[in-house]
Amino acid sequence: MKILIVEDDPTSTLVLERSLRKAGYETVSAPDGLAAMDLIQASPCDAIVSDWMMPRMDGIELVRKIRETVQPPPVILMVTSLASPDARTHALAAGADDYLAKPFSVPEVLERLGNCLARRAQPEPKIAPAKPAAAPHRSPPPFPALAIAASTGGPEAVREVMRGLEDVQDIAAFLVLHGPAWMLETFAGRLQKETQMLVRLAEDQMPIEPGKLYIAPGEWHMLADESMVIRLNKEAPENYMRPAADPLFRSIAQVFHRAAVGVILTGMGRDGTLGASELSASGATVIVQDPRTAIAPSMPQTAINAGVTSETHALQHIASAVHHRLEHARSICKHGK
Repeated sequence: MKILIVEDDPTSTLVLERSLRKAGYETVSAPDGLAAMDLIQASPCDAIVSDWMMPRMDGIELVRKIRETVQPPPVILMVTSLASPDARTHALAAGADDYLAKPFSVPEVLERLGNCLARRAQPEPKIAPAKPAAAPHRSPPPFPALAIAASTGGPEAVREVMRGLEDVQDIAAFLVLHGPAWMLETFAGRLQKETQMLVRLAEDQMPIEPGKLYIAPGEWHMLADESMVIRLNKEAPENYMRPAADPLFRSIAQVFHRAAVGVILTGMGRDGTLGASELSASGATVIVQDPRTAIAPSMPQTAINAGVTSETHALQHIASAVHHRLEHARSICKHGK
């Protein structure tokens, strides 16, 4: 695999080149974003390891330019001395797949890069035959559920969806956003400004209540339990991620069955599709972002290819579609149909 190193410091470039070549990668380098774009247009690469602060075109502008113009997009790992939570959140919101602060360790760079490349190369999942829907005599849940999955480019996509949702104090919402613990903690505060729902980083045994949005914390899978509490676990990563959307979606299908709406937004990799298949089989709705409006299209595109989606919409129309489907979910909770 070919890795493009974008770095204006010759010493950092040399360290990365030697380490990546020793690990078996082919490398090329560029001193800034403009030179990097020239190299990408001349010869595609599998991944980019980029600094942020560079002359002519910085790393953030480079990330955005790549997401807008390069198909298929390479993996993007930002390695920079800007280490504040705001800076790191800004880089991931722009479309970086992962972020590493300087001074970095070579093993950590290789681990982060390898994980991203594995997610990019993951084959599309094989969907088992649909299971029968929940038995008709089963009592409906007390309130509907909304479950959202997002990854690369996900912070802004989630914020846009939540900004568009009103009158949702009678539902419980759940979010799996791929990212490290520090990002999810910061994002919870940012998301609170966009919604009237009470935003909480989930804790084990936390009661599931309407009017609240639960975010899976870093390095923990989050599940809904039939006793209407949150369950967190450290079981193996799924789709190379923990938290992952598939475990959440499976649990939502079991607890809320037809009174649930699942949403898959922008993201690299395949997470969400297998869980969405169980949501669909339980009678729930699965809404997917149109890949053409996604910073990273592979998560929504995988769900579409698997045939597990109920609707596909541009990002700006997701909230309206969710509102419509939640009305049906409310009717199920109230009348059982």
